[in-house]
Amino acid sequence: MAQRGKVEPIVWYLRGSAPSDGEIKKTVSWQLPDDRKYTAEIIARNEIVHRLKRLAPRPKAILTAGWTRKSTWMAVWAGKRLGVPVILSTDKVTPEPPGWQTLRRPISLWHRLKNRLCFDGFFTTGSLGVEALESTGVTRSRIARGLYPVDVCWWQTNVTSLKEKSRIIRDEAGANPFVVLAVTKWAERENPLLILEAFSHFRKEVPEAYLVLVGDGPLRFAVEEKIRGLSLETHVRCPGYVRYQDLPTYYGAADVFIHVPSHGPWELSVVEAMACGVPIVATTNVGAAHDLVVLGKTGALAPPGNAVALAKALKCVADGRGNKETVQAAALDQAQRVDVEAVSSELESLIERLQVFKHSKGFTKSVGVV
Repeated sequence: MAQRGKVEPIVWYLRGSAPSDGEIKKTVSWQLPDDRKYTAEIIARNEIVHRLKRLAPRPKAILTAGWTRKSTWMAVWAGKRLGVPVILSTDKVTPEPPGWQTLRRPISLWHRLKNRLCFDGFFTTGSLGVEALESTGVTRSRIARGLYPVDVCWWQTNVTSLKEKSRIIRDEAGANPFVVLAVTKWAERENPLLILEAFSHFRKEVPEAYLVLVGDGPLRFAVEEKIRGLSLETHVRCPGYVRYQDLPTYYGAADVFIHVPSHGPWELSVVEAMACGVPIVATTNVGAAHDLVVLGKTGALAPPGNAVALAKALKCVADGRGNKETVQAAALDQAQRVDVEAVSSELESLIERLQVFKHSKGFTKSVGVV
């Protein structure tokens, strides 16, 4: 958005600790760009309101995340005082969990009141996120989609530059292999054991299949036991946790990408794979797959938790490998829908709509930063 020049982003972090992942129970590596064209700094939470009041010119909008966080409500309070629209980032896509039936109605009422009275706009994932917001009374004009975008150009550039390393992975898989790739946390939610079960069924139909299972986590022992129990030792490669900047090597080696979490509001890895031209096999509860996977063109879907159905979906993709270039182009085309350029444009449009609304209500005039 900074490069596009329509807004001047100012980013505030509340802490500067090393990134970590709660699901895999470890600190992870993350490479920040060296050529940032926007202001980014760490501030104390109790500075939020004061700093927002001092911004000149007054911001066009405040974008915040996590309605349960105190920092968000401080931003909401400041936005109301300044007459600046507040946009909530949210990846909520489903009603409350089944165990909460008795609380579902009051919680639903709370979301309706919160979304109507406290926030002006919403930045969500895809169509499932839009449906969840609309179910609480939010109109489509107050919503922007693309909360988790990808930089398609970055992925394409790196897949090309790392092509030789990708070829090495394919050579290790054997002669003319069909490489199935999973980039997943070895934790309960992302179901690595289900991937192994589905792959075992799939190999009975496609014996040249080879699985690259990228990841790490608390289920490492169970994953290793499962591989031995299914006699897949020579057909599965487990490179462990892979740095983000090295992932294009693995996407570039894949014939299909598989992702099967127990629940997945969006699941960014699906779009990363598609940005590299890789077709997808995923479960129907994955938000990105719901929006971007087109049967017979960019992959296939299966119901959650069904290893046999997943194997059939993999077979469907394998049967179409003769049209690899067409499939690659279709996957790339779908990924462009959530590219950083497209998403920036959508968010900018939301900010403009909220500005018009605020002006019509007699609030703030034109402003210069987000």
